[in-house]
Amino acid sequence: MELADIYAALRRIRPYIHRTPLLTSRLLDNLLGKRLFLKAEHLQKTGSFKARGALAKALTLERPKGLLAVSSGNHAQGVAYAAQVLGVKALIVMPEDASPFKKQAARAYGAEVVDRGVRVENREEAILEAERLLFTRTKQVVEPTGALPLAAVLAHGEKLPQTLALLLSGGNRDFSP
Repeated sequence: MELADIYAALRRIRPYIHRTPLLTSRLLDNLLGKRLFLKAEHLQKTGSFKARGALAKALTLERPKGLLAVSSGNHAQGVAYAAQVLGVKALIVMPEDASPFKKQAARAYGAEVVDRGVRVENREEAILEAERLLFTRTKQVVEPTGALPLAAVLAHGEKLPQTLALLLSGGNRDFSP
């Protein structure tokens, strides 16, 4: 992904997101010997940066009839919100044991949540079922992305230092080598 792509995504999503603050902590700065900036994405629409990525992708789709995602929570809410912005339906496949609050939040954005029989152990099967639903309902899949939080940081321009470290959550992914 090029820097120009990130700025283009920021321009697309800007009307639909909050400009969240950058916070600082003298205690952390002193402990680490570095100046830290903490992006308060918990104040973003849907409560996480996932709305940015879902919107950035969804707003590039040509006349989608709906959106579909497989997620345990934050990405589900982001896709549901993106569907609401586009005025289309969202179908979200979530594990049965996912947080009831996350399920309700996705529903509050208008999503249909499918969770019966979906478990972490059979998540791969759930993805295949979601793909089947994709093709039978002609929806668009919105993949989770970790690159778009950078757009949140770029929104603050010159106020940032020359060197940045982005610390992002990875959801349920295992990043071990």
